[in-house]
Amino acid sequence: MTETLHHKNYSKDERQSCWYSKSEYSTIKREFQETLKLVVSGKLDQRDDNDTERGHCLRGLEIRLFERSVERQSMRAQGRMLVFREQKIQEEQGITNDEAIAEEYTLLSKQCAFEAYNTGLMDEVDAFSNGSRIRINMEEKKRTSQQTSYFSNLFLTQG
Repeated sequence: MTETLHHKNYSKDERQSCWYSKSEYSTIKREFQETLKLVVSGKLDQRDDNDTERGHCLRGLEIRLFERSVERQSMRAQGRMLVFREQKIQEEQGITNDEAIAEEYTLLSKQCAFEAYNTGLMDEVDAFSNGSRIRINMEEKKRTSQQTSYFSNLFLTQG
């Protein structure tokens, strides 16, 4: 076991070296906004985290793209619809089964977890491939996302 200091016991220098300042957060935000602008304009269509000269990395920024935002909103709406449908069925049958309602949402949640897991696997392969980076342009990523959604939908219909 390794003992560590609680953050409240850090010296001022230790605290400054461990935590981002407001100006550092502003710089990070400005840089990721520049990266997103390049993606939207089509000037940055490959994710290659090994290219330090380019200075742009999409890892973690996919969620800020419009298409991904729409997907997330759609999933949330679908989750609400599933829950409301189950509640209506139960109301019509005169029963209350909280576990059945939770199960409806859990199925959708598992789909999201499955897609996140697959994305993580692709990132892991990308991060640890030595020199021979896997280059994924937006079309390939979109196709992979559609395939993942297809498999996720299969998973949902079997549940």
